[in-house]
Amino acid sequence: MLSPQLALNWNPRDWFAMRISTGQGFRVPTVAEMFTEARRSIFLVEPNPELGSETSVSREFGITLLSGQTGPLDLIKLDLAIFDNQFANLIEPVPDSLAVIHFQNISDARIRGLDMGLGVSFLDNLIDFKTAYTWLDPVELDAAGEILDTLSYRYRQHWVSTLGLHYWNLDAALEYRYASRLESVELFPENLLTGQDERVPVHVWNAGVGTSIQDWSFLIRVENIFQYYYVQLERNMEEERIFTLTIERQL
Repeated sequence: MLSPQLALNWNPRDWFAMRISTGQGFRVPTVAEMFTEARRSIFLVEPNPELGSETSVSREFGITLLSGQTGPLDLIKLDLAIFDNQFANLIEPVPDSLAVIHFQNISDARIRGLDMGLGVSFLDNLIDFKTAYTWLDPVELDAAGEILDTLSYRYRQHWVSTLGLHYWNLDAALEYRYASRLESVELFPENLLTGQDERVPVHVWNAGVGTSIQDWSFLIRVENIFQYYYVQLERNMEEERIFTLTIERQL
């Protein structure tokens, strides 16, 4: 199967660039999607050797703004993009009423969205800041192109930011991740009266500090600093607070 693609880039100024692209593609199901048999908590994944390929048409338009040394600022980079992806026979994990999951080709789907990214460094790269935001409109479509439902397990909004400090031989970072509340799931819809299987937005903070001494590297990280409780798959709690110490030596 052919996957034609066309992309155009235009750089009228050193600080400004535009891009536009379109393409048609396909994805063959992976071996794991076709033949995996595994269990995660109450969910059992069973094979589906009859799984077919999915096809897609994608379009994107984006701009990039870039500024070099300006006073205490070393670099500013802003990137914006809008995209539209159309899928046929999209491969999705679909659980049944017994919590048995098969990867299946669902009906057509459309995922539209917006990506925004900003990177800034200043004071001779002493401090840097990066942030990225994504907004999605993921929907399942019928044969006539009418919306049937929101695609399950998709975050409509996702935001990740990192503040870094680089001083002497020390690198430190503070990270924040936000994801909006899941609007659609497959098995256990939220009960607004009892609060059972409540779905919440994700607010997770991580931090780390590391250094290198000759051939040795040391890194200390804390994941989920504030012990935030949330799920990405019903009735499966994600990682709580974790401390890690990594020591490496280059030989």
